[in-house]
Amino acid sequence: MNGWRAYDIAEFRLAREVRLGHDKELLEQLWDAFVKGYISVRELSAKDLKAVPLFVGVRQVWLMGLCFKDAHIHGSIDFGDDFIDDKLHFFMNIQKTLSSNK
Repeated sequence: MNGWRAYDIAEFRLAREVRLGHDKELLEQLWDAFVKGYISVRELSAKDLKAVPLFVGVRQVWLMGLCFKDAHIHGSIDFGDDFIDDKLHFFMNIQKTLSSNK
């Protein structure tokens, strides 16, 4: 997999995580279907799949920076304790995700 494709796959995963909330079963069903469809068109190695959580984390950092940088556009109301808590929870748990992917 090459750079932007890895990012695209991670973006799909992150978008499903955000939209599905805590429905892990549905998330995994959609992820499995996505990966199956992807590999029917283009090769995807085990290393590529292991990189997805890392790119999801990179995407989260980028989004946080974008939101804070453009608070005048998004409105600072969106950056309350819930927003910060959600991001901290994500980053506290990413180590577990990356460790289980070894």
